[in-house]
Amino acid sequence: MQITQLEAVVEIARAGSFRKAAQVLGRSQPSLSRLVLQIEEEIGLTVFDRAPTGVRLTEAGQRLHRRAVTVLEEVQRLMDEAGQLQNLQRGTLRIAISPAVGSAFLPKALPSFRRRWPGVQLEVLNVLYPESLRMLREGQVEIVIGPIPEALSDNALHIAPLSQLRVVVVTHRHNARRDVTSLQELADANWLVHGPADGPSSLFGPPLPALAGQSVTRCHALTTLLTVMTKSDGFSFLSDKLLEQLGARYDLREVPVREPLPTFTLAIITRRQTAVTPAAETLIRQLKAQAQKPPV
Repeated sequence: MQITQLEAVVEIARAGSFRKAAQVLGRSQPSLSRLVLQIEEEIGLTVFDRAPTGVRLTEAGQRLHRRAVTVLEEVQRLMDEAGQLQNLQRGTLRIAISPAVGSAFLPKALPSFRRRWPGVQLEVLNVLYPESLRMLREGQVEIVIGPIPEALSDNALHIAPLSQLRVVVVTHRHNARRDVTSLQELADANWLVHGPADGPSSLFGPPLPALAGQSVTRCHALTTLLTVMTKSDGFSFLSDKLLEQLGARYDLREVPVREPLPTFTLAIITRRQTAVTPAAETLIRQLKAQAQKPPV
């Protein structure tokens, strides 16, 4: 199976037609058809369903497409790494980060990274667990930095602890109930939760009685949650790092509940069997340096 064949599959799937894909790739439509036919003959399965309105991947084609994307990402990463080893300023570094990293560590790590790799394009994706780990496994990102479950065990991943996160209850500083001292007093509160149901909030939600059986407003963007909280009597669980970085901007304060709240490990996660590029090594090193500095 050749790289050109995989490129053809990926571009045809993206474009939805052989004609449009041929224009993008600078090839003739018949040549693309031959490439796809060669793959189908090699694997013994149909990759695309053809229709008058376009083409779409078959079930087997979807699996092939996912593999093809991963292979092409790895090929590009190999080219980036080869160039960076020659000190060439080129390539793209894609990372998936949690809001805590984006606000607490990344801004201070970037200047040193940029001085070393001014020509490398850095793509920062705000993606939460578990979607971030799926993207890492499939090669869509090179690094994931975010909170992880304590019980996470995956031999394919290398997990390097970066910092500890403490969960805190937060609300707007003008909320009349801001000084309550027990979660039980907030059983009827307007709870705002960040991220998907199987994301980080699922890690600490079940053991907290304030969330048990409660309806919540789930905000998939952190800025939406913070904005809603400033305009309402809402409460939320956030990390202490987020409160430290964003509390003043959004007039938030910690609610002094007496119940013990969970802590999490913020980690840098990479694929165990895949070496990171020199640019990624630099960013990881700078992130660790920032995490080790005492709070100001």
